[in-house]
Amino acid sequence: MQTFERNNPTFASSYHEGQAVGLAADGNLVTFWQDAEKDTAPYWILDTEKSLTLHEIQIVFPSSAVYCYTVDISDDKQQWLTVSDKQNTTKSVQQVLLSFKK
Repeated sequence: MQTFERNNPTFASSYHEGQAVGLAADGNLVTFWQDAEKDTAPYWILDTEKSLTLHEIQIVFPSSAVYCYTVDISDDKQQWLTVSDKQNTTKSVQQVLLSFKK
């Protein structure tokens, strides 16, 4: 099984002071990325730098709340596949685990 390492390259539409982009992939549950307050279309990208067979994606938010988001994956950063769409959710969560069957 291949895994990506902590501190892989990350990219985002913006960041809030003190919550830099790379903090979302540093493996520390205390640190996190946050978009800038005026960002109307925030996004965050993790580049694994290689193709992976996904078994699961775990998302941990800083606190339990309603978070509206989508999770998209791509092999080439050109064509994207949405694997989770929670743009209209009303459910409060702190942790999300997306599992992919073989």
